Amino acid sequence: MEQSSNPKDRTINYGESQDVRPISAETRGGVGWWKRKWQFIIVPQHSNALVAVFSALLFLATVVYTVFAAFQWSEMKNATQASQRAAIAAKDSADLARKQMEGLVAAIVDIPGGVSVDFPVPPFGEARANLINSGHVLAHDIHLTLSVTIRKTDEDFAAVRRTILSKAETVPTIPPTTSTRPGFIYPFELTQSEFTQVMNTESYIITEGILDYENGFDSRIKLPFCYAYIWGGQVFGRWTGDCGQAQSQIHLAKKLAKQ
Repeated sequence: MEQSSNPKDRTINYGESQDVRPISAETRGGVGWWKRKWQFIIVPQHSNALVAVFSALLFLATVVYTVFAAFQWSEMKNATQASQRAAIAAKDSADLARKQMEGLVAAIVDIPGGVSVDFPVPPFGEARANLINSGHVLAHDIHLTLSVTIRKTDEDFAAVRRTILSKAETVPTIPPTTSTRPGFIYPFELTQSEFTQVMNTESYIITEGILDYENGFDSRIKLPFCYAYIWGGQVFGRWTGDCGQAQSQIHLAKKLAKQ
């Protein structure tokens, strides 16, 4: 029997069994995919390529981390420097305010008029020193060191001297006041010959020392002083002043004594 060549005459029997490849359980569970990947990886050529790829990725990640770490460190450094600058500025401001306050109200201890030297009953004399605090706060731990010497006025004997007395005093506190506190009085004695030399401008007397105190702002103030005392004839009289001017006054006293 000849088969019909007309496509319409063809029939398909869907009921007949056809050969279909079954899907394995490994493939359905995804195990096959991993197995194929593993088989791909273990090939030497593929392994070398993968190592190169992962090495490049690791290098790239390291570079990115390094850049990020450097940026983060830079930001932290800038923040630290900014904090330090702010702290320094705050300290400078506080120090400036303290200095300004110190300049306005700090204790100011002085010896008004300097140390005086007189001869109430020649050749017995005395040295007096009065202290005053003309500031606005309490002065603490005041130290006064004082020495009295007699020196020759002759240039050849400028280095010859005799210490008449040497004293050291400590005062715990001195409040601010406009009047002097009770002074220190130090008696001393010259020989009759020394007293005559002083009156004739052959010798003169010097008081020198240091006034040291805390000004109420934890600052120690040291004030060295040196006073010279020169007696001359009736025209010259007596002169008291800074030791640096002593020689000029001695020459003047001797010049006037010759007139």
